[in-house]
Amino acid sequence: MSAVRCRLAPIASSSLPALAATSRLPLLKSTRLFSTNTTPKAVTSTVDVLGNVPTLELQKLLEGGHYRSVVNLCGPEEDYISPANLCEKYRLRYASLPVDSNKLSFGLGESLVSALSTMPHPLLVQCQSASRASAAALLHVASSPHEQPDAGSGGTAELSMSPESKGTFMSPTKALKFAEEKELPFLGKPPLKQWVERYLCARHVSLGHEDPNLFFRQLFDRESCTFTYILADPRTREGIIIDPVLEHLDRDLSLLDEYGIILKYALNTHVHADHVTSTGCMKARLDGFRSVLSSGYSSARADLHVDHDAKLFFGDRYVVARSTPGHTPGCLTFVLDDHSKAFTGDALLIRGCGRTDFQSGDSELLYRAIWTQIFTLPESCLLYPGHDYQGRECSSVWEEKRYNPRLTKSLPEFKELMANLGLPQPKLIEVAVPVNLEDGMAKIPSGELRCFGCQG
Repeated sequence: MSAVRCRLAPIASSSLPALAATSRLPLLKSTRLFSTNTTPKAVTSTVDVLGNVPTLELQKLLEGGHYRSVVNLCGPEEDYISPANLCEKYRLRYASLPVDSNKLSFGLGESLVSALSTMPHPLLVQCQSASRASAAALLHVASSPHEQPDAGSGGTAELSMSPESKGTFMSPTKALKFAEEKELPFLGKPPLKQWVERYLCARHVSLGHEDPNLFFRQLFDRESCTFTYILADPRTREGIIIDPVLEHLDRDLSLLDEYGIILKYALNTHVHADHVTSTGCMKARLDGFRSVLSSGYSSARADLHVDHDAKLFFGDRYVVARSTPGHTPGCLTFVLDDHSKAFTGDALLIRGCGRTDFQSGDSELLYRAIWTQIFTLPESCLLYPGHDYQGRECSSVWEEKRYNPRLTKSLPEFKELMANLGLPQPKLIEVAVPVNLEDGMAKIPSGELRCFGCQG
């Protein structure tokens, strides 16, 4: 596993800061900061991109009155001088929209496209090298049919949208051809080019082909036999992920990008003992979502602790958290809004249930929770467990009420059975539980939190 170091920080409701977040940094006269490309590159007749330029050069560009707004994509940790004071001086609209090249996602692309579309044009987009700026500008142009590509560079005029294509997006092929003709700097940065391609491809694919009301995927980890679930609202593309596994972080993020899903929540049904969650390390790669855990784990780390009956919305859809303790004190079952699906974690398995002989388990509490919170759902409700060890993928309330060999017993019989299972301890319990109590992050001697498994 590659060494990735990250730290936890509060997650904002959006992956980007609010527009027009004006910086009050003093206007410096030093010209040491910028050293390359002092001439704006035209993407269209109303959108230019710019890399590193000295403050005085930037002042000359802005005082001419050509631009009506400026967007800067540099982050707070980058060495740059904010153009906010110059924009205020010349009465230009200004927005600081930090773009971290390590956190490129579909949701970030959506936020940038939305932000740039609200800025008055002519618009200047700026970053350190113009690479991120040119990528953002292309996404804006490709997503805005009214932004006619500039015909000033040979052949680009034919990329302009035809009248019948108004309201559609520029195809990935045409957009990249346009970028090549314009020699946009992001083409020399493979991560940025891949991000642009994936974003444009995802925008051309509907999430509602299989079901116009819900996008759904079930994923599997063979090592721990853990299921991970991705759900999304096809209309808004907002989604959630349930029980993500650290070893599959790359897989899950890749799928979110390919599908064009804007992650809102990463849910853990409980503190796992057999694998490490990826929610903590996911934050080093993706902004805009919150990790979720039961309020039954009051001392555990998560962005959001939820109580029984809490609703977690993704677009026009939501899941309801139902408290189903017993396997652990903080187990949750997430029930889809229309009661067609329930994600039971380790509380209820297919023809089985979670063990109750560790992590303060309670067999009577588990029995009552399953019968009152899960078996009261419609019998047609499909049940998706946290694990399965025999190749099964889902069951239903109707099936488990009739065929589950443990839950069809009386409470005294169930308690006796659970007390005598004689199962070995999970091999990762001593490692997984402490790390998962920290949202999938490991504490190092200095007290800092680091992605679990990293050596550097």
